[in-house]
Amino acid sequence: MARLPKNEIVSGVIDFIKDTNDLTVAREVVEKLEAHQSSKSKEAVVISSSEIDIVGKQKLEKKLKKDFGDKITIVYKVESKILGGIIIQVGDWVYDNSVSGQLENFKQTLYGTI
Repeated sequence: MARLPKNEIVSGVIDFIKDTNDLTVAREVVEKLEAHQSSKSKEAVVISSSEIDIVGKQKLEKKLKKDFGDKITIVYKVESKILGGIIIQVGDWVYDNSVSGQLENFKQTLYGTI
């Protein structure tokens, strides 16, 4: 069976919902998409200015698994340019507690108000 391009599938579902006025289909589609998304393996990229010790890695892994599910792999990177702190990225979600990020936010605040 040939697969339709994703945009045609989405358009078809939307057209069906409009034609039938059946929102239960929309709920079912959302539930299936959420189930599919949660079953996928995710990758977290953890960037720090220096190597994170084993205890720190264990704490991060526990927290990331709690927040994003057990199917997560963690890639650690050391980048001295962030000056300190940590940056964590999982898909589109980013947590930036780096010194360089804080300096950038300060710069934006300072120059954004002038």
